[in-house]
Amino acid sequence: MGKIKVLFFISSLAGGGAERVMVDLLRNIDRKKCEPILVLLYPYEDSPYRQYLPEDIRVIVVTRKSDSLPGKLLQLLNFIKTMHKEKPNVIVSMLTHNNIMAMLSGLLFGIRVIACEHNTLSEVIKTKEGGRILGLPVSLLVKIFYRFADKIIAVSEGIRSNLISDFGIMSEKVKTIYNPIDLSRINALIPD
Repeated sequence: MGKIKVLFFISSLAGGGAERVMVDLLRNIDRKKCEPILVLLYPYEDSPYRQYLPEDIRVIVVTRKSDSLPGKLLQLLNFIKTMHKEKPNVIVSMLTHNNIMAMLSGLLFGIRVIACEHNTLSEVIKTKEGGRILGLPVSLLVKIFYRFADKIIAVSEGIRSNLISDFGIMSEKVKTIYNPIDLSRINALIPD
């Protein structure tokens, strides 16, 4: 059996917990079993986590020309085209907006999707920024698309409970896996 083509998807490598987890996964995934590819929505050359990205990782950036609705729709279309071209076996996505894009692509092309949720969504949707995607309510999109994920990883029990109770996700679909800790990186930072 050949390698599994795994497409890892997150918006950027800007400083944040999900971005750190993404880089740690890419650094530690078994290259004998997986062919990892990273897809981003924003350029990463000046990103704080760029320095930790393994050199052998192929990076695809699906940028947009503007923050207007047509610009965002064009970026979504280009992301879907990228999924069709790359034909991954699995998409591992992080953060709500990206998870919805990944699940849409998974539905269109029969790609397995593992979505990682790092936020308590019932709190996020109360904010102006977190409440809508392309003018549509995030809560509705989560309720529609998250049920199509092959697995949803919640980074805490609270997030898992929230997905099940407030968004109607089947409990057997949501698994809690806490954020990894790279002890070797932490130990290397300890002064002698």
